[in-house]
Amino acid sequence: MEEEQEEEVEALLSIYDGDENFKQLSPAKFTYKLCDNPDELKHFVVEISWPSEYPHTLPNVSADVFFNKHLSAETKSKIETSILSQAEDNLDIPMTFTLIEWAKECASDLMADNQPPSIAVAEVTADLAKTTIGSTKKKEKAPVLTKGQKKRRAEYLGERPRGWDWVDVVKHVRHRAFLPSH
Repeated sequence: MEEEQEEEVEALLSIYDGDENFKQLSPAKFTYKLCDNPDELKHFVVEISWPSEYPHTLPNVSADVFFNKHLSAETKSKIETSILSQAEDNLDIPMTFTLIEWAKECASDLMADNQPPSIAVAEVTADLAKTTIGSTKKKEKAPVLTKGQKKRRAEYLGERPRGWDWVDVVKHVRHRAFLPSH
């Protein structure tokens, strides 16, 4: 029994070598990330773990992982039952590769009726409406003043122009260079 599992692990690791979507979590536990279109939330992770009697018993299939938080409970259940029904057809033979490939082919069908929770959609829509309405108000701009207007305003208000107390570095160095030393 263990020998069959070891051979299947070797085969899986060689087949999915370099595939970022495939992960081996333990000697008998694997995940595969199925992406139809990540921008449209059409992606999910399937976790397949083997009991000690595998492949003569069905593997454990789970879609209840943190990555799948965007999936409804019904969709997760549909994914699990669909993959397990495929596993029943392949009982007594190594089937992890077959199950993953079948899930890749049917990913869009498995996700077809996924509806995100309506509360989250309503909240996002409300937040979007608030930001759109709030952003339509224009801010008043300060009047553009000429140099002369700024100078008269500064004299009238007693404001000093920016940098009035700055040291002219060039004059300072030039002055220090020509001073006689004592």
